[in-house]
Amino acid sequence: MVRLGEFARIEVLERITPFWLELTDLDHGGFVGAAFSRSQPIRDAEKSSVLQCRILWFFSTAYDWSGDPVLLAAASHAFDFIGAQFFDPDSDGVFWSVQADGRPADPQKHAYAQAFAIFGLAAYHRASGSAQALGLAKRLYQALESHAADHAFGGYNEAFSRGWSETANERLGRPDAPKTFNTHLHLAEAYFALWEVWPDRGLKARIEALLGLLTGAMFDQRQATFLQYFEADWQSLDEGLSFGHDIEAAWLIRRIAEGIGSPTAPVISPDLSRVAAQVLSKAVEPDGGVISGRGAWGEWDDGKVWWVQAEALVGFIDTFERNRDALFLAAAEQVWGFVANRVSDPVDGEWRARIDRQGVAPRREFRASAWKCPYHNGRACMELAKRADLTPAAPTRT
Repeated sequence: MVRLGEFARIEVLERITPFWLELTDLDHGGFVGAAFSRSQPIRDAEKSSVLQCRILWFFSTAYDWSGDPVLLAAASHAFDFIGAQFFDPDSDGVFWSVQADGRPADPQKHAYAQAFAIFGLAAYHRASGSAQALGLAKRLYQALESHAADHAFGGYNEAFSRGWSETANERLGRPDAPKTFNTHLHLAEAYFALWEVWPDRGLKARIEALLGLLTGAMFDQRQATFLQYFEADWQSLDEGLSFGHDIEAAWLIRRIAEGIGSPTAPVISPDLSRVAAQVLSKAVEPDGGVISGRGAWGEWDDGKVWWVQAEALVGFIDTFERNRDALFLAAAEQVWGFVANRVSDPVDGEWRARIDRQGVAPRREFRASAWKCPYHNGRACMELAKRADLTPAAPTRT
């Protein structure tokens, strides 16, 4: 575990961080919205709020962890652009995307984007003490509660026009699904990050309600998988087995439940371990890579996507730490071997987006885009490095 943590520490400090620093947009603010490599930025690409806010979270959290003032300066650069360009001056909420120079491009409001804005702002407040960042995060929370909360069936509607009229949920994979596991998981994560810096009782109650949905209506007990797409009344539209979301939720839901002191934390923990076990048995291949599983329409995807590998690293280590089953530590080390050999790019510094069944990455792919960011892999590497400082040696499994 110590060796794994040291590898992860080097990865985040010497490969992931330099790549994203290189994409700083000194002309217009924020960070370049897309790039094929560190030396091939697409400077006129739209800038999505999800990418910019994930970058804000990454540099804020990396500064908290490392103390490097360069990272706090990068976080401040991201914050200045987000605060000036993404917040709608006429109606609460952040736009989905802006042009490279900050003019609105897609002014739609999506709960997923609001969640990552809250997440990034809360992290920046923790790192810098910025009262403005905390104030903006609270405003977004209140906007979601005012416009997106579903008081009839629970949870949140997700897709809205600029003026908060509900629209088809095209951004999260299925226009016919007004609610998704993905958005609700990250709303819970964002609300928890905000609660850690602003322990409001009403906010805590909303986190508890989200946890109840994630482990209730959204969970398939029989398969130990999280269902992904839903009607407004929580009728499921899919069969689950999205292995990346499963293993991410296996550790993240537990982190949130324990963090707020939820009485459900010990009750749901065994189910979360079962989720990790089914991912280990069904998704990890002999080369150590983790396949994606079922897509939005039930199609099978045996490609190995960067963020799925990142979440598997944390999910397997978390399960090992709790159950002391060395199979999960071995699985994490196996996944790390795949990342080191196939996913991490020692020349360009970032992770390749996708590895196919034959172990090959596309010749030309986005290393940075609206969805390709330093959030999953940066978080995984920092988690492993932090846990390596505290975790004793693994026991021998008999």
